[in-house]
Amino acid sequence: MNHFDLFSGLGGWLLAAKALNWNTLAACEIDSFCQRLLAYRFPNLKVFPDITKIDDNILRQEGIIKEGINQVDVVTGSFPCQDVSIANPKKEGLYGKRSGLWFDMFRIIQRLKPRWVVGENVSGLASMGLDVVRDALEAEDYQVRCFIIPACAAGLPQRRNRVWFVANYCGGGLGGSRSDRLARSLLQNQNRLSTQDSAFWDGWLNRVVTPDQALAAYTGRCATTPIDGARSFEKGAGGWLPVVSELCGTAYGTTEELDKNRIRVIGNSIVPALAHRILLAIDTIEKLAHAEI
Repeated sequence: MNHFDLFSGLGGWLLAAKALNWNTLAACEIDSFCQRLLAYRFPNLKVFPDITKIDDNILRQEGIIKEGINQVDVVTGSFPCQDVSIANPKKEGLYGKRSGLWFDMFRIIQRLKPRWVVGENVSGLASMGLDVVRDALEAEDYQVRCFIIPACAAGLPQRRNRVWFVANYCGGGLGGSRSDRLARSLLQNQNRLSTQDSAFWDGWLNRVVTPDQALAAYTGRCATTPIDGARSFEKGAGGWLPVVSELCGTAYGTTEELDKNRIRVIGNSIVPALAHRILLAIDTIEKLAHAEI
């Protein structure tokens, strides 16, 4: 499968595609820290710096369009969330400056007409623009399915609900059956994940520790009293919970400034394990479709 990733961030979609041995033709990311990270992790990958500048000439130069024929099977992208976030008081939706970059993603989809489009965003998109995304894709002969799947469904210790949308081009005749198969597969998977999610989340919240235990575990030091307001702890019904993420690499007493770039891009990233499940379903469906031909 040939893959084109937009708004790549630290490379969550790229990792999911790599796990399936997909051929990622190119990516797009404007953040300089993420660009350096992608160059280190994917040294042979072409990374476009600005989605608004991607046009036919660039697509032809990079071999994404050859002799007028699109080479991309799957476009993925997690466009900026700031304007569709419930934390943003302005709530400008897809007509905000940042989340409005969806329309550049859509412009590229219109030009390439890949068989599959997969996207992700914060849960606020469900009420601030998901209908626009769905209607735009359906107008281009895509069948669209939308899901809300939390990060803890993949085993992460946080709820982090996210909207995922999957679109299959049905203009060629086979799209509808493929899309319906994917929908059934993901719905069954989502039901199973929801059960796992509840059990996992309950188990995590029951892992209550004292501040002494938490500080000893995370910093090698001990404290004799709770530290009110410390960002390393949350007060739960049964005691104190450590909420320092092992992904962030920081603990109580470490300045956020020291690790701010890594914390920022992890906070903006997708969960690669969830992306992998969706791409795996697409990969399976494509192989089945080819086997039937």
